[in-house]
Amino acid sequence: GSREGFGVAFSGFSPEGSLAGDLRQDADQVMTVQVQRALGEHRPENLYLAGNVLDAFDGRGWSRERQGAAGEVFLDTAQTLYAVRRANREYQRDYLREVSLDIRYEDFNTGYVFAPLKTWKLETGEGKALEYACQGEELRWKGRKGYGTEYRVRYFAMNLGQQEFDLFLEQAAGQTWGHEAHRPQDPGQEEGRGTDISSGILQECRRQNGQEFTLDDVEAYREAIYRDYLGGTELSPEVEGLLEEITADAGTQIEKLRAIERELAALSYTRTPGDLPERVTGEREFLDYFLLESRQGYCTYFATAFILLARAEGIPARYVQGYCVPVREGKASVDSGMAHAWPEAYLEGAGWIPFEPTPGYGAGRYAPWELEQAREMEQDRQA
Repeated sequence: GSREGFGVAFSGFSPEGSLAGDLRQDADQVMTVQVQRALGEHRPENLYLAGNVLDAFDGRGWSRERQGAAGEVFLDTAQTLYAVRRANREYQRDYLREVSLDIRYEDFNTGYVFAPLKTWKLETGEGKALEYACQGEELRWKGRKGYGTEYRVRYFAMNLGQQEFDLFLEQAAGQTWGHEAHRPQDPGQEEGRGTDISSGILQECRRQNGQEFTLDDVEAYREAIYRDYLGGTELSPEVEGLLEEITADAGTQIEKLRAIERELAALSYTRTPGDLPERVTGEREFLDYFLLESRQGYCTYFATAFILLARAEGIPARYVQGYCVPVREGKASVDSGMAHAWPEAYLEGAGWIPFEPTPGYGAGRYAPWELEQAREMEQDRQA
Protein backbone atom coordinates (compact mmCIF):
# COMPACT_ATOMS: atom_id res chain seq x y z
CA GLY A 1 0.00 0.00 0.00
CA SER A 2 1.14 3.53 0.75
CA ARG A 3 3.10 2.67 3.89
CA GLU A 4 6.78 3.67 3.98
CA GLY A 5 8.87 0.51 3.62
CA PHE A 6 10.93 0.91 6.80
CA GLY A 7 10.47 0.27 10.48
CA VAL A 8 12.87 0.98 13.30
CA ALA A 9 11.81 -2.23 15.05
CA PHE A 10 13.52 -4.38 12.42
CA SER A 11 16.13 -2.14 10.91
CA GLY A 12 17.05 0.98 12.79
CA PHE A 13 15.57 3.00 9.91
CA SER A 14 12.35 4.92 10.27
CA PRO A 15 11.19 8.28 8.93
CA GLU A 16 10.78 9.39 12.57
CA GLY A 17 14.29 8.41 13.72
CA SER A 18 13.06 6.83 16.95
CA LEU A 19 15.24 5.12 19.53
CA ALA A 20 12.68 2.39 20.01
CA GLY A 21 14.18 -0.29 22.22
CA ASP A 22 15.33 -3.65 20.86
CA LEU A 23 15.80 -4.55 17.19
CA ARG A 24 14.44 -7.62 15.41
CA GLN A 25 16.53 -9.76 13.09
CA ASP A 26 14.34 -9.63 9.98
CA ALA A 27 16.19 -9.69 6.65
CA ASP A 28 13.78 -9.02 3.76
CA GLN A 29 15.43 -8.17 0.44
CA VAL A 30 14.76 -4.54 -0.46
CA MET A 31 17.28 -3.68 -3.20
CA THR A 32 20.10 -4.93 -5.38
CA VAL A 33 23.17 -2.78 -6.08
CA GLN A 34 25.74 -3.15 -8.85
CA VAL A 35 28.92 -1.07 -9.09
CA GLN A 36 29.16 -0.35 -12.82
CA ARG A 37 32.21 1.86 -13.02
CA ALA A 38 34.94 3.11 -10.71
CA LEU A 39 38.07 5.01 -11.68
CA GLY A 40 41.36 3.16 -11.26
CA GLU A 41 41.34 -0.05 -9.25
CA HIS A 42 39.24 1.39 -6.42
CA ARG A 43 35.88 -0.18 -5.73
CA PRO A 44 33.97 0.71 -2.57
CA GLU A 45 33.83 -2.09 0.00
CA ASN A 46 30.82 -0.71 1.83
CA LEU A 47 28.23 1.60 0.31
CA TYR A 48 26.39 4.01 2.56
CA LEU A 49 23.10 4.77 0.80
CA ALA A 50 21.37 7.74 2.44
CA GLY A 51 17.60 7.95 2.67
CA ASN A 52 16.53 10.74 5.00
CA VAL A 53 18.34 13.48 6.89
CA LEU A 54 17.10 14.69 10.29
CA ASP A 55 18.08 17.72 12.34
CA ALA A 56 16.10 17.89 15.62
CA PHE A 57 16.43 15.54 18.62
CA ASP A 58 14.02 15.62 21.58
CA GLY A 59 15.77 13.08 23.80
CA ARG A 60 13.92 10.03 22.45
CA GLY A 61 13.94 10.42 18.69
CA TRP A 62 14.90 12.51 15.67
CA SER A 63 12.66 14.57 13.41
CA ARG A 64 13.04 16.86 10.44
CA GLU A 65 12.10 20.45 11.22
CA ARG A 66 13.92 22.23 8.39
CA GLN A 67 12.61 22.04 4.84
CA GLY A 68 15.69 23.23 3.03
CA ALA A 69 16.00 24.60 -0.48
CA ALA A 70 15.88 22.65 -3.72
CA GLY A 71 19.17 21.16 -4.87
CA GLU A 72 21.15 21.24 -1.63
CA VAL A 73 22.50 17.74 -2.29
CA PHE A 74 24.25 19.02 -5.39
CA LEU A 75 25.50 22.22 -3.76
CA ASP A 76 27.26 20.08 -1.18
CA THR A 77 28.86 17.86 -3.84
CA ALA A 78 30.01 20.92 -5.76
CA GLN A 79 31.53 22.47 -2.64
CA THR A 80 33.61 19.36 -1.93
CA LEU A 81 34.71 18.99 -5.54
CA TYR A 82 35.71 22.63 -5.77
CA ALA A 83 37.69 22.37 -2.54
CA VAL A 84 39.61 19.38 -3.90
CA ARG A 85 40.39 21.18 -7.16
CA ARG A 86 41.75 24.12 -5.16
CA ALA A 87 43.81 21.86 -2.89
CA ASN A 88 45.44 19.66 -5.52
CA ARG A 89 44.12 19.89 -9.06
CA GLU A 90 46.77 17.54 -10.49
CA TYR A 91 46.04 14.69 -8.07
CA GLN A 92 42.30 15.04 -7.50
CA ARG A 93 41.91 11.27 -7.58
CA ASP A 94 43.88 11.03 -4.35
CA TYR A 95 40.83 12.57 -2.67
CA LEU A 96 37.80 11.76 -4.82
CA ARG A 97 37.03 9.09 -7.39
CA GLU A 98 33.96 8.88 -9.55
CA VAL A 99 31.77 5.79 -9.13
CA SER A 100 28.64 4.67 -10.99
CA LEU A 101 26.00 2.45 -9.37
CA ASP A 102 22.91 0.68 -10.66
CA ILE A 103 20.16 0.25 -8.06
CA ARG A 104 16.99 -1.83 -8.35
CA TYR A 105 14.15 -2.01 -5.82
CA GLU A 106 12.85 -5.44 -4.91
CA ASP A 107 10.41 -6.11 -2.05
CA PHE A 108 10.19 -2.44 -1.25
CA ASN A 109 7.87 0.55 -1.23
CA THR A 110 9.43 3.91 -0.53
CA GLY A 111 9.32 7.63 -1.17
CA TYR A 112 13.11 7.96 -0.88
CA VAL A 113 15.74 7.82 -3.60
CA PHE A 114 18.67 6.10 -1.92
CA ALA A 115 22.08 7.46 -2.95
CA PRO A 116 25.56 7.99 -1.47
CA LEU A 117 26.88 11.27 -0.15
CA LYS A 118 28.48 13.43 -2.90
CA THR A 119 25.99 12.27 -5.54
CA TRP A 120 26.06 14.50 -8.61
CA LYS A 121 23.76 12.80 -11.12
CA LEU A 122 20.74 10.47 -11.18
CA GLU A 123 19.41 8.89 -14.35
CA THR A 124 17.84 5.76 -15.77
CA GLY A 125 20.05 2.88 -16.87
CA GLU A 126 19.71 4.18 -20.43
CA GLY A 127 21.04 7.58 -19.44
CA LYS A 128 17.65 9.31 -19.54
CA ALA A 129 16.45 11.88 -17.00
CA LEU A 130 14.91 10.54 -13.81
CA GLU A 131 11.75 11.96 -12.25
CA TYR A 132 12.59 12.88 -8.68
CA ALA A 133 12.83 15.93 -6.44
CA CYS A 134 15.75 17.19 -4.37
CA GLN A 135 13.98 18.49 -1.27
CA GLY A 136 16.65 20.11 0.83
CA GLU A 137 19.22 17.43 1.61
CA GLU A 138 16.96 14.52 0.71
CA LEU A 139 16.23 12.93 -2.66
CA ARG A 140 12.56 11.99 -3.05
CA TRP A 141 10.45 10.26 -5.63
CA LYS A 142 7.39 12.05 -6.91
CA GLY A 143 5.11 9.64 -5.08
CA ARG A 144 6.34 6.20 -4.02
CA LYS A 145 8.30 3.57 -5.93
CA GLY A 146 8.36 -0.18 -5.50
CA TYR A 147 9.33 -3.46 -7.12
CA GLY A 148 11.25 -3.13 -10.37
CA THR A 149 12.24 0.54 -9.98
CA GLU A 150 15.72 0.99 -11.46
CA TYR A 151 18.07 3.97 -11.57
CA ARG A 152 21.74 4.86 -11.92
CA VAL A 153 23.68 7.00 -9.46
CA ARG A 154 26.93 8.81 -10.22
CA TYR A 155 28.83 10.04 -7.19
CA PHE A 156 32.31 10.85 -5.89
CA ALA A 157 33.76 8.37 -3.40
CA MET A 158 35.91 10.06 -0.75
CA ASN A 159 39.27 8.64 0.32
CA LEU A 160 38.07 8.26 3.91
CA GLY A 161 40.57 6.75 6.30
CA GLN A 162 43.50 8.18 4.35
CA GLN A 163 45.58 10.57 6.47
CA GLU A 164 46.09 12.83 3.46
CA PHE A 165 42.31 13.26 3.22
CA ASP A 166 42.10 14.44 6.82
CA LEU A 167 44.92 16.90 6.13
CA PHE A 168 42.93 18.16 3.16
CA LEU A 169 39.91 18.72 5.44
CA GLU A 170 42.05 20.74 7.85
CA GLN A 171 43.52 22.85 5.05
CA ALA A 172 40.12 23.40 3.42
CA ALA A 173 38.91 25.17 6.55
CA GLY A 174 41.01 28.17 5.56
CA GLN A 175 39.69 28.34 2.01
CA THR A 176 36.19 29.67 2.61
CA TRP A 177 33.86 31.15 5.18
CA GLY A 178 30.23 30.72 6.14
CA HIS A 179 29.59 30.92 9.88
CA GLU A 180 30.27 34.26 11.58
CA ALA A 181 32.86 32.75 13.91
CA HIS A 182 35.02 31.57 11.01
CA ARG A 183 35.00 34.72 8.90
CA PRO A 184 38.16 36.81 8.40
CA GLN A 185 38.50 40.08 10.28
CA ASP A 186 39.07 42.16 7.14
CA PRO A 187 35.59 42.89 5.67
CA GLY A 188 37.00 43.50 2.20
CA GLN A 189 38.88 40.21 2.24
CA GLU A 190 35.75 38.45 3.48
CA GLU A 191 33.58 39.70 0.65
CA GLY A 192 36.04 39.00 -2.14
CA ARG A 193 37.09 35.57 -1.02
CA GLY A 194 33.54 34.46 -0.24
CA THR A 195 32.37 35.53 -3.68
CA ASP A 196 35.22 33.67 -5.38
CA ILE A 197 34.43 30.46 -3.49
CA SER A 198 30.71 30.73 -4.16
CA SER A 199 31.34 31.36 -7.86
CA GLY A 200 33.55 28.27 -7.99
CA ILE A 201 30.81 26.16 -6.42
CA LEU A 202 28.30 27.44 -8.99
CA GLN A 203 30.66 26.55 -11.83
CA GLU A 204 31.04 23.00 -10.49
CA CYS A 205 27.24 22.61 -10.32
CA ARG A 206 26.89 23.65 -13.95
CA ARG A 207 29.83 21.49 -15.04
CA GLN A 208 28.67 18.30 -13.33
CA ASN A 209 24.92 18.19 -13.90
CA GLY A 210 23.75 21.48 -15.38
CA GLN A 211 22.20 22.66 -12.11
CA GLU A 212 21.77 26.44 -12.02
CA PHE A 213 22.06 28.29 -8.70
CA THR A 214 22.82 31.88 -7.73
CA LEU A 215 25.38 33.36 -5.35
CA ASP A 216 22.51 34.07 -2.96
CA ASP A 217 21.55 30.37 -3.04
CA VAL A 218 25.04 29.33 -1.99
CA GLU A 219 25.28 31.84 0.84
CA ALA A 220 21.76 31.09 2.10
CA TYR A 221 22.53 27.35 2.18
CA ARG A 222 25.76 27.86 4.08
CA GLU A 223 24.09 30.12 6.64
CA ALA A 224 21.22 27.65 7.05
CA ILE A 225 23.65 24.88 7.97
CA TYR A 226 24.90 26.80 11.00
CA ARG A 227 21.39 27.84 11.92
CA ASP A 228 19.73 24.43 11.63
CA TYR A 229 22.45 21.89 12.44
CA LEU A 230 24.34 23.51 15.28
CA GLY A 231 21.92 24.37 18.05
CA GLY A 232 22.81 24.82 21.67
CA THR A 233 23.44 21.35 23.07
CA GLU A 234 23.34 21.49 26.87
CA LEU A 235 25.69 19.14 28.68
CA SER A 236 25.72 18.08 32.30
CA PRO A 237 28.93 18.90 34.20
CA GLU A 238 29.88 15.21 34.08
CA VAL A 239 29.51 14.89 30.29
CA GLU A 240 31.13 18.27 29.76
CA GLY A 241 34.14 17.03 31.70
CA LEU A 242 34.17 13.80 29.71
CA LEU A 243 34.10 15.73 26.42
CA GLU A 244 36.98 17.92 27.55
CA GLU A 245 38.95 14.79 28.38
CA ILE A 246 38.15 13.17 25.03
CA THR A 247 39.23 16.21 23.01
CA ALA A 248 42.12 17.32 25.24
CA ASP A 249 44.78 16.54 22.61
CA ALA A 250 42.72 17.70 19.60
CA GLY A 251 43.66 21.00 18.01
CA THR A 252 41.45 21.09 14.91
CA GLN A 253 37.82 20.29 14.20
CA ILE A 254 38.66 17.07 12.38
CA GLU A 255 40.87 15.96 15.27
CA LYS A 256 38.03 16.62 17.73
CA LEU A 257 35.59 14.65 15.60
CA ARG A 258 38.01 11.74 15.26
CA ALA A 259 38.54 11.73 19.03
CA ILE A 260 34.77 11.61 19.66
CA GLU A 261 34.41 8.88 17.04
CA ARG A 262 37.11 6.72 18.69
CA GLU A 263 35.62 7.16 22.15
CA LEU A 264 32.16 6.06 21.06
CA ALA A 265 33.46 3.15 18.95
CA ALA A 266 35.11 1.77 22.11
CA LEU A 267 31.70 1.31 23.79
CA SER A 268 29.55 -1.82 23.44
CA TYR A 269 27.22 -2.65 20.55
CA THR A 270 23.98 -4.48 21.29
CA ARG A 271 20.71 -4.97 19.45
CA THR A 272 18.86 -5.29 22.77
CA PRO A 273 19.59 -2.19 24.88
CA GLY A 274 16.05 -2.07 26.22
CA ASP A 275 13.85 1.00 26.40
CA LEU A 276 15.15 4.39 27.40
CA PRO A 277 14.27 5.31 31.00
CA GLU A 278 11.33 7.67 31.38
CA ARG A 279 13.65 10.30 32.86
CA VAL A 280 15.31 10.71 29.44
CA THR A 281 13.40 13.70 28.10
CA GLY A 282 16.08 15.74 26.29
CA GLU A 283 19.58 15.86 24.87
CA ARG A 284 21.27 16.29 28.23
CA GLU A 285 19.44 13.35 29.81
CA PHE A 286 20.14 11.11 26.82
CA LEU A 287 23.88 11.78 26.93
CA ASP A 288 23.98 11.25 30.69
CA TYR A 289 22.20 7.90 30.36
CA PHE A 290 24.11 6.64 27.32
CA LEU A 291 27.64 7.84 28.14
CA LEU A 292 27.66 7.57 31.93
CA GLU A 293 25.29 4.69 32.69
CA SER A 294 24.32 2.36 29.85
CA ARG A 295 27.36 2.71 27.52
CA GLN A 296 25.76 0.35 25.00
CA GLY A 297 23.30 0.47 22.13
CA TYR A 298 22.97 0.17 18.36
CA CYS A 299 23.61 2.61 15.54
CA THR A 300 20.97 5.18 16.44
CA TYR A 301 22.45 5.60 19.92
CA PHE A 302 26.00 6.10 18.66
CA ALA A 303 25.03 8.43 15.83
CA THR A 304 22.95 10.53 18.22
CA ALA A 305 25.71 10.83 20.81
CA PHE A 306 28.25 11.80 18.14
CA ILE A 307 26.02 14.54 16.74
CA LEU A 308 25.23 16.06 20.14
CA LEU A 309 28.90 16.07 21.19
CA ALA A 310 29.98 17.55 17.85
CA ARG A 311 27.40 20.32 18.18
CA ALA A 312 28.60 20.99 21.72
CA GLU A 313 32.05 21.59 20.16
CA GLY A 314 30.53 24.13 17.77
CA ILE A 315 30.51 21.84 14.71
CA PRO A 316 27.26 21.43 12.71
CA ALA A 317 26.18 17.79 12.52
CA ARG A 318 23.18 15.88 11.21
CA TYR A 319 21.53 12.47 11.57
CA VAL A 320 21.35 10.31 8.43
CA GLN A 321 19.43 7.07 7.91
CA GLY A 322 19.83 4.61 5.09
CA TYR A 323 21.67 1.37 4.36
CA CYS A 324 25.24 0.18 4.92
CA VAL A 325 25.82 -2.33 2.12
CA PRO A 326 28.87 -4.60 1.68
CA VAL A 327 29.76 -4.64 -2.05
CA ARG A 328 33.20 -6.21 -2.01
CA GLU A 329 32.53 -8.08 -5.26
CA GLY A 330 31.04 -5.03 -6.92
CA LYS A 331 27.45 -6.15 -6.39
CA ALA A 332 25.17 -6.88 -3.47
CA SER A 333 21.71 -7.87 -2.40
CA VAL A 334 20.44 -5.34 0.14
CA ASP A 335 18.25 -6.60 2.96
CA SER A 336 16.40 -4.76 5.70
CA GLY A 337 18.99 -5.84 8.28
CA MET A 338 21.54 -3.59 6.55
CA ALA A 339 19.57 -0.48 7.49
CA HIS A 340 21.79 1.87 9.46
CA ALA A 341 22.07 5.34 10.96
CA TRP A 342 25.21 7.47 11.01
CA PRO A 343 26.33 11.06 11.64
CA GLU A 344 27.70 13.60 9.19
CA ALA A 345 29.51 16.79 10.21
CA TYR A 346 29.86 19.99 8.22
CA LEU A 347 33.49 21.07 7.90
CA GLU A 348 33.94 24.60 6.69
CA GLY A 349 35.46 24.63 3.23
CA ALA A 350 34.86 20.94 2.50
CA GLY A 351 31.13 20.29 3.01
CA TRP A 352 29.41 17.38 4.75
CA ILE A 353 31.73 14.55 5.81
CA PRO A 354 30.50 11.17 7.18
CA PHE A 355 31.72 9.52 10.38
CA GLU A 356 31.22 6.06 11.87
CA PRO A 357 31.04 5.85 15.68
CA THR A 358 29.10 2.56 15.79
CA PRO A 359 31.36 -0.28 17.01
CA GLY A 360 32.19 -2.84 14.32
CA TYR A 361 31.37 -0.59 11.35
CA GLY A 362 34.55 1.46 11.06
CA ALA A 363 36.51 -1.02 8.93
CA GLY A 364 33.83 -0.89 6.26
CA ARG A 365 33.49 2.89 6.30
CA TYR A 366 37.23 3.54 6.10
CA ALA A 367 38.82 1.64 3.20
CA PRO A 368 41.39 4.10 1.75
CA TRP A 369 43.03 3.71 -1.62
CA GLU A 370 46.68 4.33 -2.48
CA LEU A 371 47.83 7.88 -3.18
CA GLU A 372 49.02 8.41 -6.74
CA GLN A 373 51.13 11.43 -5.80
CA ALA A 374 52.99 9.53 -3.08
CA ARG A 375 53.61 6.59 -5.42
CA GLU A 376 54.97 8.79 -8.18
CA MET A 377 57.22 10.67 -5.76
CA GLU A 378 58.62 7.36 -4.50
CA GLN A 379 59.24 6.21 -8.06
CA ASP A 380 61.06 9.46 -8.85
CA ARG A 381 63.14 9.10 -5.70
CA GLN A 382 64.19 5.55 -6.60
CA ALA A 383 64.99 6.58 -10.18
